[in-house]
Amino acid sequence: VDKCVRCREDQYANREQNQCIPKAVIFLNYKEPLGIVLALTALFFSAFTTVVLGVFLKHHDTPIVKANNQNLSYILLISLIFSFLCPLLFIGHPNLATCVMQQVTFGVVFTVAVSTVLAKTVTVLLAFKVTVPGRRMRYFLVSGAPNYIIAIFTLIQIIFCAIWLRFSPPFIENDAQSEHGQIIIVCNKGSLERLHTDPILDSPIGTTTVGHYHAKTSHFKMIVQTVSNLKYSDEYLKRLKWMKFNCQDLTFKCKTTGMAHDVDKCVRCPEDQYANKEQKQCIPKVVVFLNYKDHMGVALSLMALFFSAFTAVVLAVFVKCHDTPIVKANNQNLSYILLISLIFSFLCPLLFIGHPNSATCIMQYVTFGVVFTVAVSTVLAKTVTVLLAFKVTSPGNRMWCFLVSGVPNYIIVICTLIQVILCAIWLRFSPPFIDNDMHSVHDQII
Repeated sequence: VDKCVRCREDQYANREQNQCIPKAVIFLNYKEPLGIVLALTALFFSAFTTVVLGVFLKHHDTPIVKANNQNLSYILLISLIFSFLCPLLFIGHPNLATCVMQQVTFGVVFTVAVSTVLAKTVTVLLAFKVTVPGRRMRYFLVSGAPNYIIAIFTLIQIIFCAIWLRFSPPFIENDAQSEHGQIIIVCNKGSLERLHTDPILDSPIGTTTVGHYHAKTSHFKMIVQTVSNLKYSDEYLKRLKWMKFNCQDLTFKCKTTGMAHDVDKCVRCPEDQYANKEQKQCIPKVVVFLNYKDHMGVALSLMALFFSAFTAVVLAVFVKCHDTPIVKANNQNLSYILLISLIFSFLCPLLFIGHPNSATCIMQYVTFGVVFTVAVSTVLAKTVTVLLAFKVTSPGNRMWCFLVSGVPNYIIVICTLIQVILCAIWLRFSPPFIDNDMHSVHDQII
């Protein structure tokens, strides 16, 4: 036991336990099948949307383009192009710039896309009101007031991103514990709990302190929770398995955070506890998670309910006026599908609030993935319908049957089926699980 030497975090012991071998550094790259599939999918959909944008620009003087809110259609297509390109930021060796851009870029362009859809919907809603005699809303419609929805929501998203970068910025994390013999380089998005549960840690000093504490305690992640009860027995040595470990560090680390000093014995507190200031007692850590009592949880839930209720009202107006030419011209059935999928998309943040369990962990990503795919594919189906309408107007074109039979609607079914298959593969080979983070914050389990 006195001759045990703990291998460094970037190394692991061989089977004979007489040598430390460097761990392999891995990350998602373009040479892996998953990286290739993601890159090709992103390029395909962005190229397809670019072609659609080119067609819209070519026929910008036609009544069909003008009836589909010309400028808003351009903004929507451009934001979709950038949204489809965002997965490329997740491929390659992570660095601080890409870690920031991954979340900020997608958050902003996705907000632009969704707010553009809302602006187009509000425009149609105002068009209904204008047709009613005695209404004075023509000014709002002619002045382009719905377009300000995009600027307002994008500005709100940018403010949220700035707050996130100020108080809980992302950082490069070298995960040396998840896989034996490998170091997985990932972007850690920061701690939401740290952002809204501890005002002291919101300061730069607090952030630096937590980072320093996390760096110091990372060397003890694989140590058995309590050493005093095992007393270097054979059972203890078996639990160490392939890890090597400097036994003298236990006494050396007695007086540091995380260790309790009990007369002549140094005892390491279990992972779910921490030592008091006098280092004479182990105190249980507080379990924290995003809930409805926190400011962040209240804000997220209110925003989710507001936007879903607003979209539900718009859907009710569309259903009430389903016989009007405006609704029929906006692809009636596709508009219903788009609005319903947006309602569920806005409600998805509620799955992230409350005590996590296996069911919510699965539903968080599967539900949002499916409804978001339905929403995006519906926008593509509406765009392809307009594209076919251009072709139908050309003399001698035989694409009328595709337009009448509703062939573009199959885009929704195909894309959603692909998304469901990808979710099934993910759940089969790499399902989500509950993770108790005991190291990010000193006295809390997130």
